[in-house]
Amino acid sequence: MEQSNTESTATTYRLRCTNASAISWYFYLYYRMVDQSEGNYYSLVWKASPFEIAPQSFYNFSFTETESFHWLYSENLDAGTLPMAGGGIPAQVPTNNRALFNIEENVPQLSNASPEEGSTDLAIYTGDKVPNAHFSTGIGMSGSAALVQPAYANTMQTFPSNLDLWLAASQSKVWESEVLNLGEISNSIAVQYPLNVSSLMATINESNEWVLNS
Repeated sequence: MEQSNTESTATTYRLRCTNASAISWYFYLYYRMVDQSEGNYYSLVWKASPFEIAPQSFYNFSFTETESFHWLYSENLDAGTLPMAGGGIPAQVPTNNRALFNIEENVPQLSNASPEEGSTDLAIYTGDKVPNAHFSTGIGMSGSAALVQPAYANTMQTFPSNLDLWLAASQSKVWESEVLNLGEISNSIAVQYPLNVSSLMATINESNEWVLNS
């Protein structure tokens, strides 16, 4: 997908999701790495319909690909976990691709992002005041967290800026920022926007499978 890093000039992408199956579904989007088998990375529900979408009904997602850094407070990252607290700041490759997460006077927060020229990834340094594995830090798009790792004091975490977008459906309620188990998602499809295309349509059919078209 085309990368846009400034909110005022970023391309707005639209995805119209239609339910042509016989049952109701929650629709949601998530990001993942091409290979997420190593590195202790966790995908989150990035965007979700607030209610079930009935047969012969639709839901429209709208978003930009403006990057961001995030921190979340949750003592574990088990599937289904919802963070109790969190925050985020804008990020950008390569001009604002580094940030510090620390706790000062009992206030967890990210510093303003700073540049590291020549780097094509995003990185978060964790300060010495952060208790190990009680927080997580990561990256997001369009202001919402998408991919995190457990945070450990005095460490640096790196994240790729080119994540893949996926669309899925669930008969159970899903919440934005909920931790996903990628191995348990049974009906999902990769969403790729062709060059100069910003609107796509996706349909979940009678076989409960996704079909994507422009």
